[in-house]
Amino acid sequence: MPKSAELTAAVAACLEVVPKVVSDLQARPDYGTSQKQAVATLDAFKQSLLTLRASEDPDSQQLDALCGEAGNTVLPLLGQLIADNTAMSKMGQLNTGRTITPEMALAHNTNLAKLQDATQGLVAVLSAQDSGGPPPASPPDWDSYAPEQIAAELPAPGAPADMED
Repeated sequence: MPKSAELTAAVAACLEVVPKVVSDLQARPDYGTSQKQAVATLDAFKQSLLTLRASEDPDSQQLDALCGEAGNTVLPLLGQLIADNTAMSKMGQLNTGRTITPEMALAHNTNLAKLQDATQGLVAVLSAQDSGGPPPASPPDWDSYAPEQIAAELPAPGAPADMED
């Protein structure tokens, strides 16, 4: 189990909803190639979450990979599924493009929205985790410099100084 309580909670929240979304997709009467691909993506995401949960001390590479998977693969997929279901729910009764009922589409969107929220929370927690990189550069300690060193660091009189906004 990861050491961070926030990360543990975020992983648990995702793991709670992923099976519901997979079950919703598999229960669709139009279950086909696109739903099978979505299920495969969500199954891979679930495996990544389970692997992280089982890891006592995940390294930054594992955390970065999960963050990328969640942010770059899972969230766009969930957004697309929600948009497709919303469009499906607005189709007329005789529209041949409607393959599930509006009620089913909206019910599925409830679980999709829960997973989307949980995944967004996971990405936020993972993004806030220390990446283990070098600390940010601190400003120079001018008190430890000799006067000639300070003069070498400062711009020449009359020269334009590099100003950052």
